[in-house]
Amino acid sequence: MDDSRSGLCTGTLVQRSKKVIATIPVGLPPITWKGTPMSIFKPGSQMTGRSASKSIVLAAVLGLALTACGGSGTTASSTTTSTTAAPEANVVHVKTVDLTDSQAIESDVTTFKVGVPYHFVVENTGFRKHELMIVQPIEAGTMDMEHMDEMALHVVEEDDLEPGATVEFDFTFPADAAGTSLEFACHIPDHYEAGMHLPITVEA
Repeated sequence: MDDSRSGLCTGTLVQRSKKVIATIPVGLPPITWKGTPMSIFKPGSQMTGRSASKSIVLAAVLGLALTACGGSGTTASSTTTSTTAAPEANVVHVKTVDLTDSQAIESDVTTFKVGVPYHFVVENTGFRKHELMIVQPIEAGTMDMEHMDEMALHVVEEDDLEPGATVEFDFTFPADAAGTSLEFACHIPDHYEAGMHLPITVEA
């Protein structure tokens, strides 16, 4: 009598006779160790005798162990990326202010260094047009606007600085500005006299 029985997996056949022959299921992936296939566990290979039973058990144990380790015998490594924050920019906030009986210029920085790039953010918080000059102190009414513009290191025109407007610009103080008397000023008629000037210091 043929005592052959088909296994549960396709490709598995166990014959009960004088010898036990086991065929590794064709549908299973090959079992490898450090990237090298283990020949005794290749799909479709046959084993005989008691070694078949032991080998099947060993294959199952190795399969579970390799699955738990990622299935390839390799260990995953984690990568940590470190970032360095960029240095804070040299941003200078300047405001023109209209008060009930006076006007003013305010700045969160009044001491500067030559050769250092600064980013100026000028905001008109008042209700009048203003201008902003970086210029030597000039007594009101002693020079026309054209000549003052020529003397100034930088000028934000009144047409650009209407009430509520914000103007931004980049500026670097030149070497010859070190030690000279400079100020932020608005020379629109009557504004300078009302208090719109703020002394600044430029260091080498």
